Amino acid sequence: MLDQGLVLYFPGPASFTGEDCAELQVHGGRAVVNAILTELAALPGLRHAEAGEFSRRAFHNDKFDLVEIEGLADLIVAETEMQRRLAQEHSSGNLSAIYEGWARRLTHARAMIEAELDFADEDDVPGSVAETIWLDMQTLKAEISAHLEGAGIAEIIRDGLKIVIAGEPNAGKSSLLNHLARRDVAIVTDIAGTTRDVLSVELSLAGFIVQLLTRPGYGTPMTGSSRKGSRRAYRTIDQADVILLLADTPHGFAQLEEFDRARPIVRIGTKIDRAPFCGIRPAPTC
Repeated sequence: MLDQGLVLYFPGPASFTGEDCAELQVHGGRAVVNAILTELAALPGLRHAEAGEFSRRAFHNDKFDLVEIEGLADLIVAETEMQRRLAQEHSSGNLSAIYEGWARRLTHARAMIEAELDFADEDDVPGSVAETIWLDMQTLKAEISAHLEGAGIAEIIRDGLKIVIAGEPNAGKSSLLNHLARRDVAIVTDIAGTTRDVLSVELSLAGFIVQLLTRPGYGTPMTGSSRKGSRRAYRTIDQADVILLLADTPHGFAQLEEFDRARPIVRIGTKIDRAPFCGIRPAPTC
């Protein structure tokens, strides 16, 4: 006696892989699982499945296409509600059905146009084929363009949104990072230039993965290994989706003017009890 459990049998082709499969449901203790695996290993021809082998078998048996397999992989590693919804949409086959529909319309359009060119004098090929086909192709182009416009949002849902907190030394970047993370991620002191490297924390906000990064303040002296941190900080800000620019004086916002045209930037006035940002028009976020 090793354990008490259930044995479930899934006859093909209705199983996940399309093959005959059996599943052992046992108590999840490590000793129990190891004992059962040891007994199974004694059976001739039995081996551990390779990484992703069940998905590969399902693909080879036409149970899933590549889009559905990718959606399934995303579903397994989904950490937020929005990631789950996006992965479920891909793995369910809905996206594949849209692509297959586009392919059928393109194939049909090509066949009809070639027929009109090759058999223009035949009675069974209507002369208005081109007009009808090109109208549908214009509609298809609009559908594909609208679909591609949403790719950026899907990428953010899947990979997360990178938000960089930037600004002058001692502007409050580390304090804001700790406040948003609700824990002490960065050391906060009154000494300017305390942060010498890029600090990062991942949060789940409204179903999205958000990676918050804070970089050393502009003008922070860099020597030795901190120079590498400075170069990494510049690469980080180049990869940002949104920049939160902090300043405790009005002229502090001039530090990132060159990035204004490249990505969204939100100006945040800090220490407003010392600098009356809220009296400035237009006022930054206070």
